Amino acid sequence: MKTISTITLLIATCFFANAQEKSSNLDATNSIGKWTIEATVGQGKGVNPYSEGYFSSNPKSFFGSIQANDFSLGFRYMINPKFGVKTALTYQNFKNISNNGSLPFEMNMMGISFQGVANLRRIFDLEHTFKKVGLFVHAGIKIDQMESKTQNNVASLVNHNYGVKEYNGGLILGVTPQFKISDKFSINLDVSVQSNYRQHFNWDGSYSTANNNLKGQIVTTSLGLSYTL
Repeated sequence: MKTISTITLLIATCFFANAQEKSSNLDATNSIGKWTIEATVGQGKGVNPYSEGYFSSNPKSFFGSIQANDFSLGFRYMINPKFGVKTALTYQNFKNISNNGSLPFEMNMMGISFQGVANLRRIFDLEHTFKKVGLFVHAGIKIDQMESKTQNNVASLVNHNYGVKEYNGGLILGVTPQFKISDKFSINLDVSVQSNYRQHFNWDGSYSTANNNLKGQIVTTSLGLSYTL
């Protein structure tokens, strides 16, 4: 009887210790990594609209030409290990690529976004398979201030609204692969598409045609570093 009691006590002790360990691990998982600071630099391209003679592509290069014209600083908060929210401040400077055949133009844009975030690595329980690789998706709204910096050409009938500002808003959707280089630091690659629904300007600064119906689109590809508090 004494032996049975001892064995029962040992089993109960091991079970309690295991339960405590699992509880501690769960608490650690939920408490670590809630706040993250993200900084990125990359390339943003105004896909459309443009007036005649202006464009951002480079017909002479199959893969296009790289411009470092997109900068952002963001803050992410994970409500739980799978879902969170983020906000980001951005600055973008759109120009024609040198010697690509487009007429010269310049547009500055500053904005702020509010988005939801999903951690696909956690959602699909891939933490043991991909220990250092993560994958986030994010989507939400973005508000921007655009300012035309295209000089007006007196020989042209098109007004490029030099110095004129306007506010617009739209939806943003992106995917962010991540590689952890330490417990705190990660390298991020982000690809996002933004669709505006209150954009009067073409990307060259002139006003878009009435049949464009206030639409504009941007694609950004950026590389950055994130630090988890």
